[in-house]
Amino acid sequence: MLRKYPSLYLLLLVVAGIIVADQIRPPAWLFLLTCLVLLTFGIALMERGGVRTVLLIFGISLFCFAGYHFSIKFYEFGPQHISRYVSEKKTFQVFGKVADWPDLKANRTEIKIAIDSLGREFHAVVKGSILLKISDSSTALQRGDRVEFQGTIYPLKSKSDPGSFDYARYLQLRGIFGIVYLPTLLDVREDKSRRFGLIGLVDRIRAELVGSFKRNLSPVSAALASGILIGETRDIPGEIYERFRDSGTLHLLAVSGSNVSLIVLFVFLVLRPFSIKRKQRAIILITCVFIFALLSYGEPSVVRASLMAALVLLAT
Repeated sequence: MLRKYPSLYLLLLVVAGIIVADQIRPPAWLFLLTCLVLLTFGIALMERGGVRTVLLIFGISLFCFAGYHFSIKFYEFGPQHISRYVSEKKTFQVFGKVADWPDLKANRTEIKIAIDSLGREFHAVVKGSILLKISDSSTALQRGDRVEFQGTIYPLKSKSDPGSFDYARYLQLRGIFGIVYLPTLLDVREDKSRRFGLIGLVDRIRAELVGSFKRNLSPVSAALASGILIGETRDIPGEIYERFRDSGTLHLLAVSGSNVSLIVLFVFLVLRPFSIKRKQRAIILITCVFIFALLSYGEPSVVRASLMAALVLLAT
């Protein structure tokens, strides 16, 4: 079974490590120490043979590493983590970045904010994320926007009834460790300080593209085209945004690997009538992919697809 389904063997060990770390919660350093010892022992045994024994040792070390990674991500944090400040229930000046798509509810908007720093009597660099709840529905903010606001960070409330939905645990598994309530989006200031350098140039190009859509399309069509092509969702009306979310097609408004393939196909068809050598054509295509990755603000899905596209083009 090990030779026939090696990935299943590894998957079971990773899942087992996560379950042990979640239920028993041993110290993270114990997981890491055991992992390093087993790796060292397994490498030493490789010279003597015993393939199954070595694979078993490496598998257990993977089990320990999975437990270690889960522990430090969800239960054990450093002194600069946001969980150290949540219990104080104090008002802070919060600086951070929108880390996920805004979740529009009937009477509020929920936005995950990755914290950069907090300001009060002091200014401290802080890691971790909070959930910003605004008492109106709006798509004015989108993933990647840098924001600043002032608010009280409240701790998560654990469930009181056994067997009921544990909302605090659900948020923690999303990497969220506090909640801030604001009455209106006017209390949030978007940081415009990135208007210089390469990012500033990217901002101006995106603005020109959005302006072109607005001049040639209807407002709703222009907003949808901006979202689908470059991930600019701030102008999409709330009711349209909710329809995409409720139908499970919200991912269409996010630039992804499929957009990279469309860019490559489009540029390839444009270049096809011209007598351009294969190497030169590959360089042009890779340049276009790189520019599109910049225009998408380096979305992880676009970066992955761009890297694979560049490798395929280079391989030819």
